[in-house]
Amino acid sequence: MNFHALGISITSQRDAGSLVEYSFSFPAKREAVALQALLEAMRFGEEISIADPTNLDCSFEVRFGIEAFEVKRGCHGAAGTWRLASISEAHDWLLPAAMGIEKICRPGYGAVLLAYKDTVHG
Repeated sequence: MNFHALGISITSQRDAGSLVEYSFSFPAKREAVALQALLEAMRFGEEISIADPTNLDCSFEVRFGIEAFEVKRGCHGAAGTWRLASISEAHDWLLPAAMGIEKICRPGYGAVLLAYKDTVHG
């Protein structure tokens, strides 16, 4: 996946072994398109987490698991429970948060992608 082509600017990245944690925000007015592209490019074990605009102690999360996508809402001190979802359900789960984080977070923050090092280019 190519962040630059999606209009996403990486604010920070942290090495996590075979994975890299990227902090970013979605491009205004293109959140749905960028989110769909990220989901389509996900591989087993990769995750997207977006801050909950209504409660910054929580986040909406999606990971690509063994069988399919899994979604949950995690909060500080409470991990939440993963449940199976289709790609369209995962998109619908994350989209309101992706569209709302620009109102509550500094530019470039609010979303995190945990991806394999060879997944992301640009």
